[in-house]
Amino acid sequence: MIRHVTDSDLDRVRAFLESHVDTSLFLLSTLAALGPRLGQHLNSGNFRKIEEDGEIVAVFCLTRRGNLLVQAGGRTGLAEQIFEACESEPIEVRGVVGEWPMAEALWKLLRADPRFETSHNLKDVLYRLMLKDMVGPMPASPNVREIGRASCRE
Repeated sequence: MIRHVTDSDLDRVRAFLESHVDTSLFLLSTLAALGPRLGQHLNSGNFRKIEEDGEIVAVFCLTRRGNLLVQAGGRTGLAEQIFEACESEPIEVRGVVGEWPMAEALWKLLRADPRFETSHNLKDVLYRLMLKDMVGPMPASPNVREIGRASCRE
């Protein structure tokens, strides 16, 4: 069942997104900065969730800019439901941002829609780097120099 995210849903929605944090950063930051409802900001949108047996299995938001932000935990079978739910929004889908399996499934549906014209097609892959694994002991005499205006021109 697809429902709008209400204020009482926020803790559960955040928990779901945080359980997939690597591929939910855009949803999490949009939710934190702009809230779950469409506003004047181009990145705002109406957050929706899909529940099965009382558990959240997907969260998505079509932003005013036209980006469909989505997290479905790797499930692609929800793509048609999500795409159809976006049809009721006053905004048209212009792009998809999310985990690759779902983003690919939604992109295929979007490209099959005769009303959609591709203007830009790009697949960006985000990687996680654990900084705690990169930090080592500080050298006894680190080589440090000031970066000034002259250094920036070189």
